[in-house]
Amino acid sequence: MEPGLVEGDLLVLGSETPTLGERVVFREPDSGKLAVKSVAGEPGQRVQFLGNDLYLDGKIYRRPIYSASDMVPLIDTDQTVTLPENAPKFPFTEAGFVRENDRWKLEQQGVAFLKRPPHDSYLLRDVFHQGSKWAFDLGVEVEFDLLTPGAELHLVMRKGVALFTLIVSEGGSKLRLTRADQPSSRLEVLLEQNISPPSSSGSAFLTLADRAITFTINGQPLIKAHAYDLPAQPSLSDGAPNFRIFELVGIGGLGPLMLGRVRLGRDVSYPSTGTWGGKEAFQLADEEYFLIGDNPSESHDSRNYGAVSSDRILGTVSYRIWPRGWTDFGWVHD
Repeated sequence: MEPGLVEGDLLVLGSETPTLGERVVFREPDSGKLAVKSVAGEPGQRVQFLGNDLYLDGKIYRRPIYSASDMVPLIDTDQTVTLPENAPKFPFTEAGFVRENDRWKLEQQGVAFLKRPPHDSYLLRDVFHQGSKWAFDLGVEVEFDLLTPGAELHLVMRKGVALFTLIVSEGGSKLRLTRADQPSSRLEVLLEQNISPPSSSGSAFLTLADRAITFTINGQPLIKAHAYDLPAQPSLSDGAPNFRIFELVGIGGLGPLMLGRVRLGRDVSYPSTGTWGGKEAFQLADEEYFLIGDNPSESHDSRNYGAVSSDRILGTVSYRIWPRGWTDFGWVHD
């Protein structure tokens, strides 16, 4: 269940009926061993996996994501972590930023793009765990300060051939979302609106998770699950795609502006695998649940052993206490 839970965590269970996204402790149908997984399907629902997304009753499942804290962590500039060479990094200096104490300052115009597409890695308690597959549905959160009314914050996300750009301008009072698809690069304005109250500084978060765009400033949702589609991939003469679908993130804007803490995360990916996790819909009966691990690419779960009946569930995870020298404790979030 990493990174959501770690071996050795002490869990407190509740007796309430499990709901989507909640973690439960149960006995696996195939081995009888105790396990912890998240609810990905409730009794009576049809569960399906398409394009690394989870579908319930024919509709894509979109869990609430309003900050980097709601995602699997990939980068956190507040953490002192030794990163491997192929870990995702933002080249701020190359984009024109200058380091000032614990922040980055941009005087002119520039965007720092990730040097390479990130993998399904994760940060856990100051340790970077390297993944092996492409990461999907990225999200980025950045602390910013627009130093003049003419300064702009730009958050840029590339998803396949589509390039989405979120611009905060005019002293933090205006928001503009654009899209340009390769190879034409024709710019399309998806949305323009005022920001009330204006926010010339604070924390901005953007994600393209679950085929929807969400943007928040200081925790206030300004764009909430705005659905989008991607064009079909161009193909070579033999019918094979001529590029990989991957994702990149860029942070920058028009100076003068300051950037502080940056957090990059990814959504939970639901690859189609196993006997019961294929592209065909799986119908759950009454009192049956579909359970998946927090890291589905590596998890042994309902996609492998099928539905889990309610009589195998011992309880929902409502509280945890960290051992091994960790003094913090708290509620388990969905």
